[in-house]
Amino acid sequence: MAEHILPVLDTAPISRAAMGRAFAAYLGDDPDPLLVADWPEDIAHAAQLLIAAPGRRHPIDRIRFELCDAFGFDSAAMSKRPHNALADAMALREHLLAREARGF
Repeated sequence: MAEHILPVLDTAPISRAAMGRAFAAYLGDDPDPLLVADWPEDIAHAAQLLIAAPGRRHPIDRIRFELCDAFGFDSAAMSKRPHNALADAMALREHLLAREARGF
């Protein structure tokens, strides 16, 4: 299965612990980070990355999560690279901003 997944990511895999540290460092640069997702599991995965060890979390001041209704969004049709997290997130952002501009 790795031969089908890893080449699409264009990166070498890293440990969950390293990803959690990198995610916390990324969030640490933002005084009021907001993670917007169109699926509840996306928020759950992000929140789990903030767990450093049982009973310990990575040191970030705060984060907000927003679950949006992405009515009309189709990542397979709108993403430049469907099912790639970054490309899908960028497509979702464009979709939501365009919808907001139209007053929806």
